[in-house]
Amino acid sequence: MFVYEEKNELIDFWVEQFKTAFINQNRSVEYVAGADATKKNIESYSSVVIYGAVQAFTFKGPVRDWLKSDVNLAGKKVHLMVTASRWFASDYFKQLKKLLTKKNAETINAVSAATPKMSNTEKTTFVNNFIKNIP
Repeated sequence: MFVYEEKNELIDFWVEQFKTAFINQNRSVEYVAGADATKKNIESYSSVVIYGAVQAFTFKGPVRDWLKSDVNLAGKKVHLMVTASRWFASDYFKQLKKLLTKKNAETINAVSAATPKMSNTEKTTFVNNFIKNIP
């Protein structure tokens, strides 16, 4: 299962990069926005890929809210990627990692990046490299 913040023009680019990377690696993945993730039963999934993004001019965090809910991630293999401006990437990344620890998730891969100066090609490469590290 792939959980991302929400559908909007800034995040859509990243979600499309993930979709393309998953397809290129012949992976079947369910895509769920953070606000809808609480409605999903994740028991059948052995791993979860989470894409968190700091959104400009808002402290909204649907992924963070989902992780604060009663979701059971105990024993799940979790892969976390966070993007943001250089000022907030680290803080949000730390918040999400802390929540994953509280949920007893097995965090396999966790990366964050300040992305404002990245070209689209660099962003695509970043996602592809992240996905390659998922067994």
